[in-house]
Amino acid sequence: MYNIEFNLRKSKQKFGKHSFVYRGGVTDVIKKRYGRENENICLKVFYGCDLETWGDNPKCTKDAKRNTTFKEATQIQNICAMHGLAPRVYGLEEVIWKGKVCIVQVTEDLGMLHGSINEAEKVYNKIVKLGEKYGWKPNYVEWGAHDIFQGKYVDFQTFNFTKEYDTNIKDLVYEYGKWGKTHYQAIPELHIKTFRKTEQRIKDLGLDKIDFNGKTVLDVGCSSGVFCNYAASKGAKRVIGIDLEKPIMASKLLSIFLGYYNNDYCVSEAPYYGKPAVELKDEYKYDIIFYLSMLFHIGYPKRYISRCNDLMIVEWNHWHKKEGLTQQQCEAKTLELLQKDFKEINLTGRATDHGNKAIWHCKK
Repeated sequence: MYNIEFNLRKSKQKFGKHSFVYRGGVTDVIKKRYGRENENICLKVFYGCDLETWGDNPKCTKDAKRNTTFKEATQIQNICAMHGLAPRVYGLEEVIWKGKVCIVQVTEDLGMLHGSINEAEKVYNKIVKLGEKYGWKPNYVEWGAHDIFQGKYVDFQTFNFTKEYDTNIKDLVYEYGKWGKTHYQAIPELHIKTFRKTEQRIKDLGLDKIDFNGKTVLDVGCSSGVFCNYAASKGAKRVIGIDLEKPIMASKLLSIFLGYYNNDYCVSEAPYYGKPAVELKDEYKYDIIFYLSMLFHIGYPKRYISRCNDLMIVEWNHWHKKEGLTQQQCEAKTLELLQKDFKEINLTGRATDHGNKAIWHCKK
């Protein structure tokens, strides 16, 4: 747990009744741990609350001004961030300030210049409207100019989940994560069942034998982000998934729902259905890359091999249908290509939940 020093009286910035924004040295330490050294991030420190509830009345659930939990506020805020209405929260931490343990949001830094009350009202109303789709509502109406920075709303104390929230998220993740007529990847946490069995795939792919701690991970064709969340749950420092637009929506919602706020997802058409590839915008290299059942869709992963520092996991799929080869011939051809790009290749098993697909662990 980190100790922070911050003098409210001597600070030039305004601070709230329950929180203040911290930009000191501990921020850089946390940014490095999150793999976000070059990003504008600050810590929102909640000094006037307990560790679960944001507000004045943490024990008074019957009060008309019932306050929110940090789980609710963070998930609602991050969904709003998806729509450009709020700063993104990358994680929740605990710090010690003046001998007290405080909850902290690791969040996008929007600076110190707030907007106007009219701007705040417009964004606030959009957030309320968005809640009808996802499942939240305000317990009382309140906004001010101090709640809006760079067109983004920052105070989610008054918003709570409705009883429809869990069901709405499940339905949206299921719909956005479809491949064809059904959802592609099983999600045990949402009780979504389908033909690709997540728990079995984790074993078949050998993911349970990999040390993810402190690693960077890229999932090419991440579907609804199930394996991105698995990597994050095992201590990965930074995880990025790429896929088409709708699966990316499913991935973002699922990671927010499960609390993996630091996972990133970006849209790539690369090059599904003859569309041009949209490459990753940065030159980042990844310790581990998942390339699972993608050969049929976008071919041999040459463009991603250059991004791999250590390990690429390749799950073969029916590439031979395009090449006019038998499965055995196509697997042999795939292995031959991989041997040119990797120093060590191990056939770790075969997929058992959907066909009989070779799985290779390829080391640089």
